[in-house]
Amino acid sequence: MPLLPGYPHLNLIYGDAKYKLTTVFYNAGVKLGAVEVYSSGSYGHRYGQSRQNYRFPSIAPTIWPQGFTPVLTTRKTITR
Repeated sequence: MPLLPGYPHLNLIYGDAKYKLTTVFYNAGVKLGAVEVYSSGSYGHRYGQSRQNYRFPSIAPTIWPQGFTPVLTTRKTITR
């Protein structure tokens, strides 16, 4: 293992994950005589990315002979 870059400190994960968050919402109502018209809406977009713990080369030595650090990425859009 001493030939791996960064050995013996292979899991250099500090702080929180990287993220971006966008949210919009509206809420409206108007009275038209005896009737009230009401409306609401929403929009949200989320993006997050975080590094996972280092995986040793024994997981898939032909693909990653030096091992690898997986990155978990999440994208989500919400509309209502």
